[in-house]
Amino acid sequence: MAKLRLEVRAEGTLTNADWFYSLLDSEEDDGAYVTNNVKKTPKKSPKKNYKGYQLLRAYPDVQWKVHELLDLQEEAQGSGVAWWSAPTLSGPTDLLVPPDLLPDIKDHLKSHKIDFDVIIWDLQVWML
Repeated sequence: MAKLRLEVRAEGTLTNADWFYSLLDSEEDDGAYVTNNVKKTPKKSPKKNYKGYQLLRAYPDVQWKVHELLDLQEEAQGSGVAWWSAPTLSGPTDLLVPPDLLPDIKDHLKSHKIDFDVIIWDLQVWML
């Protein structure tokens, strides 16, 4: 392990440059860092749970269905629906839908006669 090089001023504080260089000198490839001879391991962010999320593939075959999907995309902003591909006539549109919105999204697609398939029934299971 590299030695920690700390230059302490008379007041007992480090300058920004001293702190930065001390940190660089102490880094190792294990993802941990050392400050004041105490090794700290970075916290892992909690993994998102995709239980019940479904990947739907919609098939807009006419322009008004593309526009309907674009409207849905705009309405669903911030709701947790993730569009993996943009609505277009040149191919299918993939969207990841959280479980609480599945009935509404599927009803919307059905009511506008937009054909769709469920590509992944439960993303969490699929990721395992």
